[in-house]
Order: sequence, then structure tokens, then C-alpha cells
Amino acid sequence: SIVRDELDPFYSSEGKIYPDIIENTFYNKSYSGGGKNALIDGNFASTDFRSPYWQGFEANDCDLIIDLGKQTEIKKISSNFLENQGSWIFSPKKVKVAFSNDGKNFSKETIITEIEIKENYEVEIKSFGKTFENLNTRYIHFVAESVKQCPSFHKGAGANAHLFVDEITIE
Repeated sequence: SIVRDELDPFYSSEGKIYPDIIENTFYNKSYSGGGKNALIDGNFASTDFRSPYWQGFEANDCDLIIDLGKQTEIKKISSNFLENQGSWIFSPKKVKVAFSNDGKNFSKETIITEIEIKENYEVEIKSFGKTFENLNTRYIHFVAESVKQCPSFHKGAGANAHLFVDEITIE
């Protein structure tokens, strides 16, 4: 897996460590998971939403760009999400990625998963992934779309919903 490791970096150039997440500002500061690079640090959260590794988004999508520092062959991208509807934390309704070598012009999006959110009071970690062939890229635009508001079946219907993410695994 490609992870951000300050001591043993996947890649470094001119003092900069890669991978590096850019444009990740939408997370709730109370659930930062450790900051902007928390989703690629190799640490996996537990089913407890208080785990220090979850990055939480309140009524926002998880929308970020991962810079690998150099063109890299990618075989698989997967991500984990917490579902704990009793705590108003829902799975994403869609997870998608796009790729670029210049950080400006991105490919057509590839959908990793698209699901209908149903009532579920089990507390569980849901993983979604996709394999790729002949993919060489430097930048990955990762988006997990939140339901944003609690659905009509939920006791908090219409109130802000949460999306909890950890980890984005790149192989």
C-alpha cells in the first residue's frame, strides 16, 4: 500500500513528502482524524466513532485530491466508512475517483460504489474498492458523497448527517 510515512516516505522531492492530500478542508475539526493527511497515514479506525483515526464530515462530502508526487501504477483503490446510524453517521451514497497527471485535467470519473441508504442500526465498517488495469497517474480526485441530512426513516430526519472516513488505501 502507498501510505504517507514521514520516516519512510513512498516518495520525496525537494523536502516534500508524498503522498500528500491537497484540497481537504471540509472535515469537521472535532473529527479531524489527525489532520489533512489522516486518510492516507496507514492507521485504521475501529467501529468506535471516537477512534482518533476517523475523519468526519458534517453535512459535507469528502472531496479531496491525493498527490502521489510522481506518476505511479495503481492497481486498486479502496476506502472504509463507518455506519452508525444511531449516532447519525451514514455510509456514503456514492464513492468515485478521477485521475490526472498534471493536477488540472482529470479523467472521466470512475464510480467505485453507488448505494441506496437503508435503515441499519448495526454499527459496522463498510469497505468499497475497485481494481484498475494499466492505470498510471500522479493525482487521484477522491469523492465520497454524503447523504448530508438524516433520511426520512431516521429519528433525526432532516438534521445534519455525518460521513466518517478512514482509510483510503492505494495499492
